[in-house]
Amino acid sequence: MRTVYLTGGTGFLGSHFIRSYLLGGPYDVQCFVRGASPEACALRLHETLRAADASYPDRRLWGLDALTAIPSDITLPAFGLGEAFFADRAGRADATFFHFASSLQYQEKDRRVIHDHNIGGLRHAVDVAAALGCGVFYYVSTAFTVGVHEGPVPEALHRNARFNNYYEETKCQAEHLITELCRERGISLVIVRPSIVVGPSSTHGTGGSRTGLYGFIRELHRLKRQLRHTDAALSLYGSTESEMNLVPVDFVCHDIASLYRDGVREGVYHCTAGQNVRVQGLTELILKHLELTSVTFRAFAEFDEATASPIERVLLRDTAFYATSTAGTKVFERRRGPRWPMDLDEVERYVIEGVRAVEGVGALARQARGRRHVESRGARRTA
Repeated sequence: MRTVYLTGGTGFLGSHFIRSYLLGGPYDVQCFVRGASPEACALRLHETLRAADASYPDRRLWGLDALTAIPSDITLPAFGLGEAFFADRAGRADATFFHFASSLQYQEKDRRVIHDHNIGGLRHAVDVAAALGCGVFYYVSTAFTVGVHEGPVPEALHRNARFNNYYEETKCQAEHLITELCRERGISLVIVRPSIVVGPSSTHGTGGSRTGLYGFIRELHRLKRQLRHTDAALSLYGSTESEMNLVPVDFVCHDIASLYRDGVREGVYHCTAGQNVRVQGLTELILKHLELTSVTFRAFAEFDEATASPIERVLLRDTAFYATSTAGTKVFERRRGPRWPMDLDEVERYVIEGVRAVEGVGALARQARGRRHVESRGARRTA
């Protein structure tokens, strides 16, 4: 039985990877989970895996009891674990470490949190992997470590002067850091770089993700609530000529599992779709399915601070992360694996399910507020 140590198992990508490729297999899966006790960590891990499993038509959630949930904190040296933990696990042959955990925050106000997770957490993960005798370290990075760029993106380390946000900057720094640390410790290193990950290809649901495409849909859904009492025409500004790469979570998990099962022990690999889609086409689909008929998507160059409405300025601010991240078409090199298809017709199915999910959450929230209001009025009447 092969031992697998893994961080980020309660996250989106990590939970789908465990569910699809590790559960029920010939693996001793040891998951580092934030929590106060093994029982609390196991409960949190199991709930996340059940949610991931629910997004597929073929339910395959068996072997949960075989998972080990280890209370830990990646922001602490040695994950906050004592010497006894490492002594108990010494000598496990053929161990591999998967590091999925990271902060997806990007705003300047969150710099410390981002650094503590994406840089500090990575340092601690390598220390833990070395102490456990792991021979291979799989680091889950991002295809956007290239930063401000347009054109082909090679499967190699990047050296950039400019980034769109601090998240990209730390992930690029982390790739260089992990390369150096693994070399010093004699650990083989595989870096995998997903692009913008969406839900499973079999159902087109969100799969539990709230970032990337779904974060953008959520921002525009907020706009819809603000506009419900007006028909005023508005403009949304972005990169009308750029293209972006969206890839289903099961395709990414397949790519990572293929590398692992084939015994790949080094290299940088993009986990991306075989084609890009136009940002303008995607944005117009979201506006269409949110029924934001009064909003028009326009090029950045057309934005005029002097004539823009207050809500247009707020919208530009709130969608800045998505706009800058999709500025400039990036064509990701992919030397290995299938060229996953992902045209605009296919992407529309993810948009439809993403809109359905965010509107369903909104409806549930409104129902809960209504119940609280009724209960509050009833309590006042009986007081």
